[in-house]
This record gives sequence, structure tokens and C-alpha cells, in this order.
Amino acid sequence: MEKGFIYLTVLASIDQSGLMLPSEILWPDGRRFPVDKVIRWRKAAQYDLATTCYDVVIKGREKHLYFRLNHPNIASPMTLGRWFVEMETD
Repeated sequence: MEKGFIYLTVLASIDQSGLMLPSEILWPDGRRFPVDKVIRWRKAAQYDLATTCYDVVIKGREKHLYFRLNHPNIASPMTLGRWFVEMETD
């Protein structure tokens, strides 16, 4: 099995120290899932050093939510990065 990605819209807050934490996930089909708790975050070295894995609790279940920071040479300075989850593919 190969892993694919589902890119998501995520509502997040950034506090005065620069800490970014997700608060709600908007699934591509329109469903919304509040993030009940952020357990921890760490670099997701399996992808690259620009990707952070957030271990979150949604509806009582632990999930992995990823944020990949865009490379600084991306054309739009307004594009910070993208949120995604892993998806198993055949």
C-alpha cells in the first residue's frame, strides 16, 4: 500500500509567541471536526524538516495532522504552507 495525502482547510490560532495550534478541521466534503486537544507536535522527519506532525484528539480518537511549511522561494508570500492527513491507497 502506498500513502497519499488529503489536503485540508484547518482553522488554527497563532499566539503572541508564534505558536500555531489547530482548532478545527474542514474536510473536503464539508464536514467540520473540532480539535478537542493537541497532545504534542514534532518534526515529521519521514517527510522533510519543513513538516510538523500534530498529534490531536478528535471525537475521542488520536489522529495525526501534518503541516508542511512552504519553501521560501514560493511565488506568493501569502502562502505559508499546507495542512494534510495521510490516506492509504491501493
